[in-house]
Amino acid sequence: MENFKNLTGLTPEEKKAINKEGFENVNGTEGALLIGSKEEVERQRKILETEGQTTDLATYIKMHKKIVIPNDYEPKNYKGNFNKEQTEEFLELVKNVPKGFCWEGYRSSLSSEDEKKWNVSFIDNHKNLAEILIDGKKINSFKNNLYRISSNQIRMELYDLGFHPTKRNSIDSIEITNGEFLKKKNGEEILVKEMVNGFECLKMMRQKELEQEAEQQKHKEFDF
Repeated sequence: MENFKNLTGLTPEEKKAINKEGFENVNGTEGALLIGSKEEVERQRKILETEGQTTDLATYIKMHKKIVIPNDYEPKNYKGNFNKEQTEEFLELVKNVPKGFCWEGYRSSLSSEDEKKWNVSFIDNHKNLAEILIDGKKINSFKNNLYRISSNQIRMELYDLGFHPTKRNSIDSIEITNGEFLKKKNGEEILVKEMVNGFECLKMMRQKELEQEAEQQKHKEFDF
C-alpha cells in the first residue's frame, strides 16, 4: 500500500532520504511514503515500481533528474566566489542560455568494465539547472554493450534527444541563436568553462544555504 503526501519545508536531501527509506505500515508490512510536489511524487512512484530501470536514456532522464538550482532561485547570502552583483549578473545571463545546454561533470568507470556511470548537468525545459547520474546498468538499451559505451557516445545520444552537449573545459563561446553568442556586460563572449564554473559556484552557494536551513530546523524542533 502506498501513502502519498505533499509536504513543504523539506530540503531535497531530506525528501530523498524519506522516499528511499519508506516506512512500516499498521499491518507491519513495508510501505512507501512519497513526499514532494505532484511531479516529484509521480517520479518517485515510477522509480519504486521499476526499481529505477528504464528502456532508454530519454525515459531515464525524466525519471531520475534532480533539480539543483530552481529557475526562481534567489541567494540568501553571497559567501564564496560570487558577490551580489556577480551573482545577479550571472543569473541574468542564465536566462539566455539555451534549454538543453549540458556538460559532463565526470565519468566514473567503476571496478568492472560492465559498470559505468556519467554525471551530467543541464538546463531543463523550465530553465532549472538539473543534474542526472546516468547509470548504464539501469538503461536497457545500454546494458548489452555497456563496455563499449563512451563519453562521446553519451554526448551523441544527448544531442539526438535535443540537448546541446559540450565539454566542461571547452574554449568555445556559447551560441544562443544562429550566429549570436552569450556576452558579458562589456560585450566579451562567455566561454563554456566560465558558464560551467559559474554554475558550480551557485550550486555550492545553494548547498550551503540548504545545510544552514536544515541545521536551523533541527534547533527549532529540539525539545528537552
